[in-house]
Amino acid sequence: ATHTSITSGWSSDKTVPIVPAWRKNIQVGDILLHRVSPWIACGLWQEMTHAGIYVGNGWVVEAHESDPDDDCRNGVVRHRIECWDYPGDTCVELWRVNSATVDQRMQAAEWAIKQTERQPPPEFEILFEGLTKSSDPESETWYCSELVWAAYKNQGVDLDPDWLFVTPVFPDELREATDLVAQHKEECLDCWGWLTIEAKCPVELVVTDPEGLTISRESSEISGAVYIVFDTDEDGDPNKIVVIPEPKEGDYAIEVIPGADASLTDTYSLETSIGGTTTKIVENAPVSDIPDHPYILTVTLPNEGSNTIVIIIASASAFVVIVALAFFLRRKRGEKQTP
Repeated sequence: ATHTSITSGWSSDKTVPIVPAWRKNIQVGDILLHRVSPWIACGLWQEMTHAGIYVGNGWVVEAHESDPDDDCRNGVVRHRIECWDYPGDTCVELWRVNSATVDQRMQAAEWAIKQTERQPPPEFEILFEGLTKSSDPESETWYCSELVWAAYKNQGVDLDPDWLFVTPVFPDELREATDLVAQHKEECLDCWGWLTIEAKCPVELVVTDPEGLTISRESSEISGAVYIVFDTDEDGDPNKIVVIPEPKEGDYAIEVIPGADASLTDTYSLETSIGGTTTKIVENAPVSDIPDHPYILTVTLPNEGSNTIVIIIASASAFVVIVALAFFLRRKRGEKQTP
């Protein structure tokens, strides 16, 4: 009997690459999206968190935060398409801009390539505070979805038109303006069970966990937690969002502090989300009514065999209690998610 040894990703003679099914029909100008950033996915509730544009010959242009330990994620440069294959990437979508002509897609790809050839090269900019978007070819910085949007915008195709004022462009907004071609989703980042606390302007937050560790805009003592400042509802005012990936059982103290520019007649809202359920703590309350003491959020984690997180929210000054049941699916570590 003859036995043939095949190296993963290559044919038996090791000269012809095996093209994964998800990208067999890929075309120049197609947009690649994946779900990798927990802060954007779980803090801003975005389905996909990163974008790149396919420029042909197995190359993708991306704006990505530099990582010296990962050659596939390194600034505003060209990366090999193989970086998006399984097992290196496990949650990928391929989209096509059918509103553009073939020539416009080719030109968008060429525009993106030229961005990688600039000297000095443009830097990566994180998609957070104070960000809008620009299509200026000489921009000194790009974030991932902005780079892809600008590539098409410079060819006369606007994938994220603005109305009242300029707003950022998210990877999810690129999905809304394109058509799905293919995907591979062996395992996607799951936000169920993450604790999110969001305040709508004009206030700041200080959150203290059950062990007395705090997170604020200035610093964080809570492992893995982040403080996001971003205009999630695109009303021109940034919201403040605290994201805690592994909440502890016990009491969280949420201190609400008026912002530097807040007036007593301004209003603020406060809500918390976990396990797919959002609970409003305060909605459109005057800043003058901010309590002297923190709101207390009590988290009771599920017992074995249970799929319920119990949250009790109380204002320490008013003793108003709200109970929310957050139902979620507890996936075992390593369990695969089907497309």
